[in-house]
Amino acid sequence: MNRLSSEPSLYLRQHAENPVNWITLRDRPFEIAKNEDKPVFISIGYSSCHWCHVMSREAFNDKKIADFLNKNFIPVKVDREEYPDIDKKYQFYIQILGKNGGWPLSVFADTDGVPFFAGTYFPQNEKYGIPGFMDVLEQIVDFYTNNKKKFLKIKEGYIDILSERKKIDSFKGISREDFKIGILKIIDSENGGLKGINKFPNIPVLQILTDSFFYNDENIKKFLDKTAIKLCTSGIYDHINGGFFRYCVNEQWSFPHFEKMLYDNALNVSFLCRMYDITDNKLFKYTAEKTLDFLMEEFFTEHGFISSMNAESIDFMGEMSEGFYYKVFENDFEVLSEKEIHLISNKIFLKENFINLGTENYEEVIKLHTILSKLNKNKEKPEKDNKIIISWNSLLVLAMIDYFEISSDDFYFNAALNLFGKLKQYFNGDSLPRIRYPDSLFDHSCLEDYSFFLEAVRKVFELTRDKNLLKLACQIMEAVNRHFINNNIVYFDKANSVFDTYDDAVYSAFGLFVKNLIFFKQYTEVAIDLDVLINISKDRFNKFPLAHPTLLNFL
Repeated sequence: MNRLSSEPSLYLRQHAENPVNWITLRDRPFEIAKNEDKPVFISIGYSSCHWCHVMSREAFNDKKIADFLNKNFIPVKVDREEYPDIDKKYQFYIQILGKNGGWPLSVFADTDGVPFFAGTYFPQNEKYGIPGFMDVLEQIVDFYTNNKKKFLKIKEGYIDILSERKKIDSFKGISREDFKIGILKIIDSENGGLKGINKFPNIPVLQILTDSFFYNDENIKKFLDKTAIKLCTSGIYDHINGGFFRYCVNEQWSFPHFEKMLYDNALNVSFLCRMYDITDNKLFKYTAEKTLDFLMEEFFTEHGFISSMNAESIDFMGEMSEGFYYKVFENDFEVLSEKEIHLISNKIFLKENFINLGTENYEEVIKLHTILSKLNKNKEKPEKDNKIIISWNSLLVLAMIDYFEISSDDFYFNAALNLFGKLKQYFNGDSLPRIRYPDSLFDHSCLEDYSFFLEAVRKVFELTRDKNLLKLACQIMEAVNRHFINNNIVYFDKANSVFDTYDDAVYSAFGLFVKNLIFFKQYTEVAIDLDVLINISKDRFNKFPLAHPTLLNFL
């Protein structure tokens, strides 16, 4: 057993039995690497990630691989939910290499933490066209030892790219029409979502498209409606238990990747609320409410809402199996009456034992969910990760208020205020811990934590007009100025090493901060040059417009 067994992170504890001598970032791995003159292997993932578990079983539990890693590298395990800044840093590097990022993220870095090679999942032995992990390790050791000149050139190139990213050039005018033209090229009009085999909701993009400027375009209107219906009826939604999965692995949205994340569920609720507001489609409102109820039942704790449920669960043979809890088999339907089976027979279809709905009729969907909720009662639920992430909980506050605004249901407004009150207790006027574990606070924090919390402050203030929240907003913005702004650059991390403005699965922390700075400047003064940040926003949008939908909120 390595030292991870005493860590509060479930993901780290999941690797405590590996024969790899894992250490954490708090153990100062780069200092150790310098003393031992070894490269650092950084493995980044999270507890509900299926392929993280697969690589652990196949590669990290292999004694030969572990011995080689221990001898030639300093192996570091990182929970991406604890250190999103570290994850962003190395995800950016793998994109530089022209590869798709994801998890597990496997990074090889020098003694300064500068990456020189990266990949994602590596099997024990070659398969799927992916080289075996031992082959990779041997090649890395040979390269690191015998190609110093090439290694230094790679290092210099990476550092130059990071410097180039922070340059602010002169900019042209911002054009929403240009953004729309670009978006129309990448949306999947036939299936909904953006083009590509894997279907992610991409909520920051969807939300900006509900703006009247875009929504008045008939193609975008049809696209948004189709995408919202897919969220409510396809395989990305759990029609038996409730709640959204992270994404689907095929263009038709029929088969999901099975982990359930708090942030996805919160963001999807907000989008569906917006779609109900502009379409009056009751299916969107119903799915939003059902999702919030699922979160309150499965994710709620007295201190906030937990982060996720695992993609894997124990099957009837006692083995961990991806999606087993959510799949249905012939004998599962024995709990239903003949009438119920007849009612659902023409209204659902199965993809690899997983249920999709064959109707988008609001009344029919409710009846189907009522019947389907009787299934899966004899299976063990997936493991939950009980970490409470402040930024993700802030997104849930927004989602609850969004639902209240379309429903006038005080229950969800009071739930939002209750959760918001808990989050306020974590901020001491300067620092905001990223995570609350059952017995401790994880005080490493990033711009995302402050920025998303500030967005929740704004949302609550707009409804309550509580002037005490203006003081709180001012404190948050001043804390951001102290910790994350250096030479007029807003960094993602307190070390001021990660400059990130992009939207991804969640909103851009940079974009939300500038948006809220503009809003709260009406009421309070903060010593931040807003004009400079707006110029940076314009520059970033002009260079990568489709990657910055949140910036369009104020440009």
